[in-house]
Amino acid sequence: LPMLQYARSKPRQHESVWQRLRRAVGVKAPSSDWVAADAVNLPLASGSVQLVFSNLMLQWCLPPDKVLAEVSRVLAPDGLFLFSTFGPTTLQELRAAWAMVDDQPHVNNFIDIHDLGSAMTRAGLAEPVLDLDRLVFDYAATRDLLDELKDLGAGNSLRDRRRGLTGKNRLATMISIYRDRYANRATWEVIY
Repeated sequence: LPMLQYARSKPRQHESVWQRLRRAVGVKAPSSDWVAADAVNLPLASGSVQLVFSNLMLQWCLPPDKVLAEVSRVLAPDGLFLFSTFGPTTLQELRAAWAMVDDQPHVNNFIDIHDLGSAMTRAGLAEPVLDLDRLVFDYAATRDLLDELKDLGAGNSLRDRRRGLTGKNRLATMISIYRDRYANRATWEVIY
């Protein structure tokens, strides 16, 4: 909701991408562009949506079956579902560095492209076409990666994660391992 409130507060100086898409495909604009809802319980009529676009949300809904079923429900028969999400090699270096420090999970799990395709088929989404890119980014320091993850709001959402503080010594050990073994590089596997 805060993201929608922020977006709503910004005056539109140009025609929005949604307005251009609607005009291009001849879709009547809904009464509101702003909907905050649970992804597994969308307040939209079945078959009422021409386009569902999801950017980096599916990885928070594992397994994705309920979300995909809901997307399938709201899509019109000729509707289109476009998305991006992260695959399992995302942050593999960070996961490995933490594994050398303790046996606690510190990095979220991400769904494999094949499992995602199967889930889409189970949800009734016709002809899923999936692709992926593996991007490797260099960071000046491990702390820069950790700060970026924090700024993105990409915290550890695993149920079996440690609930208390990590501790300075364990964090320092992980940072040292990450720097020495992985040269502050991070892999991001993006599935489309």
